[in-house]
This record gives sequence, C-alpha cells and structure tokens, in this order.
Amino acid sequence: ICTLRNMDSTGCSSVDEELRIFLEEAGAKIPQRATERSVGYDLASLEKKTITAQSWCVLDTGISIDLPDGTYGRIASRSGLAARYGIVAGGGVIDPDYIGQLQVILFNHSTCDFKVEPGDRIAQLVLERVATPSVVVNRAGRPGKKEGEEVKTRAHDEGLVNDDDKTIPVLVDEEENEGPIEPPKRIRGTGGLGSTGI
Repeated sequence: ICTLRNMDSTGCSSVDEELRIFLEEAGAKIPQRATERSVGYDLASLEKKTITAQSWCVLDTGISIDLPDGTYGRIASRSGLAARYGIVAGGGVIDPDYIGQLQVILFNHSTCDFKVEPGDRIAQLVLERVATPSVVVNRAGRPGKKEGEEVKTRAHDEGLVNDDDKTIPVLVDEEENEGPIEPPKRIRGTGGLGSTGI
C-alpha cells in the first residue's frame, strides 16, 4: 500500500486528502506526477503488448486505488503519446466505489503498430471533484412564462404565431415534479473497468 498526498500550489502536502495505491501485481509501478505542479499521476503498463494500427487494446496496470472522499478518477491521454503516435486513452471514468485493478483502454489512431513495454507510461490518472445531487423530474417539460413578451417569444419560436398575428396562444405548463429519485443502492466493486458494467 502506498499513500500519495495531494500537493497544494506551494508544493506542500495536504494531510487531509490521500490517494491510496495498492500494488496488486509484481512489477506494478507507483503512479507518479512528472513535476511539482502536474495534475495527473502517470500510469504504467504492467504488460508487453502491440497495438496494431487503427485498433485498440486493454492494458493492465497491476494497481487498485482508494480515492479521496468527494472525488472520482479520470484516466486521460498523455499528450506526448497522442501528438507523436496517435495513441489516445478512452473510457476514462473511475467511480469511487470501484475496487478492481485499473485497466487502460488505448486506441491507436495511426497507420503504424505501436509497441508497449512493461513500465511504459501509457496514460495519466486525474482526480476531479464530483457532484451527485438529487434528481427531480418534471414530465411536463420546462415551465414557461405565462404572460407578456415571454409568452409571445415562446409562441413565435414554436411556430404558433407570426409577427403579424395579434392572437397569442396561451401556453400552459403544468408543473408536475417527481422526485427526488432514489440513488441506486448497489456498489460497483470490481465490475467493468471502473465506470462500465456491473
């Protein structure tokens, strides 16, 4: 188990937030930030693979993570790989309740095969703040204004009246809010690659 502390803008560690790394496989590399103020933690491949031209593959990293409260992980491309070789990471959301090993989906958009060696930096892990508010549904659509210019504008936009027409239809929105919708109770665990599959 490795603990990586977030750094503030002065380079000082923040003790109240920790990204916990679990080295699950022999040869797994600890994610590292390239510079003091880098945002992403570089992820290294655990295996040797060749990504053929115009194809994709899934690469193991050999690590799992515990994210700080209030964050999710996003696997992002490394700009150098994208610019020089057309190698781009996809499917990058890591949910906070995912406990499986991190895997990276890499797309090879170039016309040449691309070789990956164990220990090669293939993507980066970025931590982002998350908001999961309650969801309220209104099946009648967005409530509209019911008087004056707002009604005329909306009627005109919907093709119900033209500029020469003095008759403005009344557009009534019945507010029928439902909710809040209960969030799902299941925990992701090891399903999918972090954001897909259960």
